[in-house]
Amino acid sequence: MVPEERHERVADYRFHGGIHVIRVRGSADERARAHAHLLKKEVRDGVLSALHSKNEWLIRRGPGLLRHGVVQDSIVWFYKKFLIPYLVHRNSADLAPIRAMAKIAGLSESRCFESLFQPDALMLISRLSMMRFLLKDLPAGGLPACTSAVTCGNWTSDGRLLACRNLDYPVVGPWEKHTTVIFNEPSESGALPHVAVSSAGVPVAGLTAMNAEGLTLATHAHFGREVSIRGRAIVNIADDVISRAKSLSHAVDICRKQRRIGNWSFVIASPKDKDAVAIEMSPSRTEVRHAADGFLAHTNYFQTDLQKSEALLSGAYCDDLVSRICAVRDLLSRDRGRIDAVRMARVLGDHRDPETGDERILGNIPSVVTTVQSVVFEPETRRILVSTRNESPTGIGSFVEIDTDGFWRTEAGATLEPRMFSGYQPVSRGLIQGVRSYRRAYRAWHMENDEPEYREKTLQFLRETLELYPSDGHVWVQAGIVAFVLHRFSEAQHYFETSREWNISRHVGFVRDLYLARSLDLAGRREEALSLYARYERVTEPKLRNAMLKGLRKRYHSRETSRIIVDLQFADTFHY
Repeated sequence: MVPEERHERVADYRFHGGIHVIRVRGSADERARAHAHLLKKEVRDGVLSALHSKNEWLIRRGPGLLRHGVVQDSIVWFYKKFLIPYLVHRNSADLAPIRAMAKIAGLSESRCFESLFQPDALMLISRLSMMRFLLKDLPAGGLPACTSAVTCGNWTSDGRLLACRNLDYPVVGPWEKHTTVIFNEPSESGALPHVAVSSAGVPVAGLTAMNAEGLTLATHAHFGREVSIRGRAIVNIADDVISRAKSLSHAVDICRKQRRIGNWSFVIASPKDKDAVAIEMSPSRTEVRHAADGFLAHTNYFQTDLQKSEALLSGAYCDDLVSRICAVRDLLSRDRGRIDAVRMARVLGDHRDPETGDERILGNIPSVVTTVQSVVFEPETRRILVSTRNESPTGIGSFVEIDTDGFWRTEAGATLEPRMFSGYQPVSRGLIQGVRSYRRAYRAWHMENDEPEYREKTLQFLRETLELYPSDGHVWVQAGIVAFVLHRFSEAQHYFETSREWNISRHVGFVRDLYLARSLDLAGRREEALSLYARYERVTEPKLRNAMLKGLRKRYHSRETSRIIVDLQFADTFHY
């Protein structure tokens, strides 16, 4: 039987409410093959093509010794010629689906493997002993920062369990423009039907999914000190969970039996168990945290003893991760007893800073520039609300309802009218336009950094963002940091000083003070700089405190800007 005929028998497709919905049947590789047939153009234009070079450009745009071409080339060679092939060899039993998808879509297998292993490989390459010195700060650019929450019992309007999830991933653009809901009907013995919410070309279900037993799954990345080159890729472990687990205890058992490459968490909810867990995992340890009083929230911050092994976190990153947990809890607490799927969806798009109360573009809010997918599960009714906005952040757009029990019952020729719901509605005038302009800056810095003028483009987009939405003090600080890195020191000083007119978080305020002090140092105003460095006594974050102490001891020099690592998701830097 030719592939086209086989695909016709095992797959269905609908374009529904602005997103792709497909149903695929058979073995894992047959389902991947059908997926690629149905969405060949989108697969070629999507995540697989974008992610394969992500780690290479993190290396090539890295600080310190990584600025030397010969060092870059050597590490890229090691990454492409040794590390990825080794991971392919170690995980060969899991790779049939991606081989099938690559063949049908006409993509290089090696590129697809690089995309599949991108997050795990990034964790590995930065922590291997032979690379630890050169790459000690590498993953501090383009970090994932997802948000999940589960409510049940007296939190919800009808007592039913609800689970929500923002997928925040630094592949802004390719992911959200091809949002895809995938109904998987596996033929493997014991495998459960499951629905994945993903993007065209992602051949695994274990990122955001719900299975026939009502278990929901959301995967979260962490950066920790422990890695294992003998571990299994997290997406394949997650696939096992969503296709096999019938209860929370079953899911935990699956995780305990497998070694991971890096550090991860699964947030899993079960209406049958009337509970939810965050399964926090290093390569060798598995810790389980249950919902408390009908509520569970998680970001990319371990909340068990594994927190001690977290690595590569800046103050703003930690601040942001903790603040989003607090923000989600606070927002949902206000509606306790009245929460339904739509209210939960609107929380995913919220732009209010829990510390200052301001609507802002970035920093300490659930909705961020890298939010490429927003999803709410209502497993007892088999309903899913899926974001339809084709650009991040997705929670400020509309959501479409997917009734997983009834979706395919309508005959193929009939019209299935989508039920749409609005997401978060900003109060502040200009916020949407400001968010869109800031997204352009993010893409220029993180997605288009193979272009020679990417840094100048980023700064220009930040200038435009400030014109469109001048009331976010975090954006003023961010513009100042980028201008500072570009040696536009007078312009940077102006941005830092202007940020004083607006509310900013406590930590970002200290970041601003550090870089304003350095700008004054470079302008020959040492006494004014010293008065700002002296604020170190109030700083608790070790890296930032040490940077301010260093400024007290010695004048800052412009050549030191080469050490700064910028991530536009946070108004801070990962190296000072």
